[in-house]
Amino acid sequence: MKLRIELCGKSKIEYWANKYNVANDTCIETLVPEVEKRGYLTKCELIEVSKWVLQNTKGGRRQRTLDYVNENRPDNVEEFTRNAFLLTNDNDSIRCLDRLDGVGWAIASTILHWFHEYPYPTWTPHAKWAVQIDEDTFNSTRWQNYVNYCRTKAEKYEVSMRTLDRAFRACGKANM
Repeated sequence: MKLRIELCGKSKIEYWANKYNVANDTCIETLVPEVEKRGYLTKCELIEVSKWVLQNTKGGRRQRTLDYVNENRPDNVEEFTRNAFLLTNDNDSIRCLDRLDGVGWAIASTILHWFHEYPYPTWTPHAKWAVQIDEDTFNSTRWQNYVNYCRTKAEKYEVSMRTLDRAFRACGKANM
């Protein structure tokens, strides 16, 4: 894995993270304290996170995805998100969330990114472009490599996973 545009150093990462308003984080940021305290997402919160992810998605699949997400039973949302937050294996956590209707890798990774105690990147087209992942196919090895790569970069440059993720997404959005 290698960055298409070198984001060497904290200042370059912070520059890209702040250059473009990739997504308005406020709606998700307000959910974090309550979700962390409770230990799971509610169905309404799952829908909010899904909308946040899909706001930058092209094409007609947005509404179809939201329709699927809306079909989840509240008790399933609670069970699967609670279990995902308790799991320590990166692949098990994302696969647990993938069991929810309408929740693919982009939404599942975003849930982990915002609400899991461990740092996770998002698995979105723009972020993947920034690190030269051109294939849409998801597999455990690719996900684990991406998580490890992002954790290493965040630690090396002393930035949060949120800052690194915003930089990757902004870089991808500006150049795709």
